[in-house]
Amino acid sequence: MEFVLDTPALLRELFKVKAVASGKSTLPILQHTLIEALEDGTVTFAATDNELTLISSATANVVTPGRIAVRASDFFDMVKSASAPTVRISKSSDGGWVNLDAGAIKARFASADPLEYPALVRMPEKPSIVIPTAQFTRVMDRAIISVSTDDGRPNLTGALTKLSGDGTFTMVATDGHRLSHVSTKIANFEGDPGALATGVIIPKRGLAELRRTIDSTEPELSIEVSGSNVIFGYGATQLSIRLIDASFPDFNRVIPAEKPERRAEVSRTELLQYARIANMKVGSGNEKKMVRLELDPQNNALIISSNTKDCEFSATVDAVYSGKSVKAGYNPSYFTELLPVLPGDKLFVEMIDALSPTIIRETEGEDGDDSLFIVMPMRL
Repeated sequence: MEFVLDTPALLRELFKVKAVASGKSTLPILQHTLIEALEDGTVTFAATDNELTLISSATANVVTPGRIAVRASDFFDMVKSASAPTVRISKSSDGGWVNLDAGAIKARFASADPLEYPALVRMPEKPSIVIPTAQFTRVMDRAIISVSTDDGRPNLTGALTKLSGDGTFTMVATDGHRLSHVSTKIANFEGDPGALATGVIIPKRGLAELRRTIDSTEPELSIEVSGSNVIFGYGATQLSIRLIDASFPDFNRVIPAEKPERRAEVSRTELLQYARIANMKVGSGNEKKMVRLELDPQNNALIISSNTKDCEFSATVDAVYSGKSVKAGYNPSYFTELLPVLPGDKLFVEMIDALSPTIIRETEGEDGDDSLFIVMPMRL
């Protein structure tokens, strides 16, 4: 096997697979990337840890077709050090080594047997669902912030993903203290929702890897649920993610009835700015951070404050509000993580009292998006 590939293109492909190839796996072959050069000039790069499987491809000058398996992280580090415009990759005559030639850099790596590589999950030729990439990433970015990191509650460590027959695509996530419920309408949807009709739980790690490798310049993203996996296709890349086999809680029970009379319109950018200040580490104490929000109808204001033994902070934001005066305390990271992924300068904050769930909404959905967020107050 032998091929020549532009250095930036090779780096781009190795960057995708190196995070999936597990350096901690007890199976040595899973630390490798499977590289296959085809007669048509396509070179595919694959990696799996049996939870995630990533396959990508690039166009190269293929001299001799064939397959190799080489440690992904070592290979990436070597190519990253190369300054030559192209890299030549070849397999030694005995098949035990992979040779790398990049101008002044000459190296060789021990090769594993490609036949030991596990079978790869692949996207079918005609996927069931196609959604605009920008539309999907908006939904994912707003949902993933509420996914739990508590492995003791595995059903919360992923986002519930659903698709209705009318093309409404929804992702829901909660960690028990906050909740994201984000929907968007796929225009002219005519496919079959399949398993997404009842919903599947996609783990956070898989969504994070999808976000890391997704090509935002690709206009569309394909989705296919196949057995216990969901497969995403974008450009020349496809990522298969093993689904969480659990039941998602009935999230509708924790979403309170909305009360427009308790809803304030405030500046998203100012609220984010002051929440970040409240989230700053001040002093040497280990006090639990809290940001206090107070809606003041008399002065049409939202008062933001934070007090520790080392620092007291307060700021005022103009608000459009005519309800009752109300005050509640929150973990400031709920705002510093949520607000950057919302569009526009305005949002709605709906506060009932110091203990009830608080609703945060966009003032205007983007291209039909409907985003609702719940944050639970802390005891003042």
